[in-house]
Amino acid sequence: MKKQANRINSFIKALTWLALIITANLLSSLVFQRFDLTSEKRHTLNDSTIDILEALEDEVIVRVYLEGDFPADFRRLRNSVQEKLDEMRAYAGDNLQYEFINPSEGFSDKNEVNASYQKLVDSGLQPTDITIKNSDGVEQKVIFPGALITFNGRELPLQILQSRNRIPSPELLNNSIINLEYNIMSVIKRLSAQKRNLIALLDGQGEEIGIEAADLAESLNELYEVSTVKLDNKINALLGYDLLIVNKPKNAFTEKEKYIIDQFIMIGGKVIWCLDVTDASMDTIQNQGGSQSLALSRDLNLDDMLFTYGVRINKELVLDRNCAPIPITVGMYGDQPNIQLFPWFYHPTLVPEANHPIVSNVDPIHTQFLSTIDTVSASGIEKTVLLRTSPYTRLSKTPVRVNLGIIEKEPDFQGLSAGRVPVAVLLEGKFASVFDNRLSPKFDLEKANYHAKGVINSKQLVIADGDVFMNYTNKDRSVYYPLGYDKF
Repeated sequence: MKKQANRINSFIKALTWLALIITANLLSSLVFQRFDLTSEKRHTLNDSTIDILEALEDEVIVRVYLEGDFPADFRRLRNSVQEKLDEMRAYAGDNLQYEFINPSEGFSDKNEVNASYQKLVDSGLQPTDITIKNSDGVEQKVIFPGALITFNGRELPLQILQSRNRIPSPELLNNSIINLEYNIMSVIKRLSAQKRNLIALLDGQGEEIGIEAADLAESLNELYEVSTVKLDNKINALLGYDLLIVNKPKNAFTEKEKYIIDQFIMIGGKVIWCLDVTDASMDTIQNQGGSQSLALSRDLNLDDMLFTYGVRINKELVLDRNCAPIPITVGMYGDQPNIQLFPWFYHPTLVPEANHPIVSNVDPIHTQFLSTIDTVSASGIEKTVLLRTSPYTRLSKTPVRVNLGIIEKEPDFQGLSAGRVPVAVLLEGKFASVFDNRLSPKFDLEKANYHAKGVINSKQLVIADGDVFMNYTNKDRSVYYPLGYDKF
């Protein structure tokens, strides 16, 4: 009897577990939930991406031309694309369809293959050369690491491997994997956009808007209409624009110019400030023909304006142990210079840690001669610190002597560290006008346009570095490299 009772109990337990498993499977089919166990949440889609995918009302078709016999790095890229598309399908459902295509397969001769390649080039995809090792030796192969995305009867190319060079590097492959979500969604947003927002690149205060910022303009032009704008004391100079970018101005703003920007913000205009409040650069050191230079404060006449909006940029230089290297000639190898890389503490490398769409999944950011930002009281303004330095940071008030000799003896970052200081802050809300209660008599004729406080919510991004959007150029500045490329 006891054995029979045990068998009955075991049978009941088995039935109970079976019932629990069936119930769990039924519930999992009704309730969808994904878990990202990585510390930086690199497999978690941004909220804005999810909103767009869930709101799709028509089918997006993604044709990926990354199929075939690839080296390991490209297989990883191919699999990462499929994983990202699967993540997106979890929210878009049947409104996101994809297929992987081998552009070399299914043709009877080389002419047909070349015609297939040319069709992809005409569609906007760029080929890449790769080397494949096999039993017969080494084979050179042309592939198309890209996709064609169709939506609303329109088609646009997506260059998955973001490179101007047909010969890829492991770093570029890794960057392309990291930026998959942004690049895919950028194309989908372009296809779905009914109206392209207008961006103004400010010109007139010595801003960097030429070839040094060419990749910034090119990247923005993929989604927006971008043009340079001079204020020329015209009150309506920024009328119709959605965003103003002030990229490394060198000359002080007049009160009238500040008033024009201020009123643009008051009616909902958004601004990105990339500011160098300290005059320091590697060119200055090299042009002086020595190993040091004196870094002085740069007066842009914006302090009162930014303070009213909620921030203050401090006139000081950051030295950070977490930094980028620079090449230094340490001797000669025969008749050739012996060049080695040394950490350059004045070029901090910032690792984004804030959980915000602007910096989410962004690679470390290379800065040059960085300053710090303090947040100050501003009624109704939400302040979000997007970038900070590393825990091993020292600060030098201007004027300060920038000396290459610092590479020979590392400063005491442990005992004298200022900690993780803010260097990029996002401001959101209805801003107060810096001209409230002190409108200049020169503006009397324009008082009808004056807003003492913002009538529409706006946003401002303040970055204490004028070089963050700058790309590398070659020596004669006839060729530029993409943002994210570091020649060292």
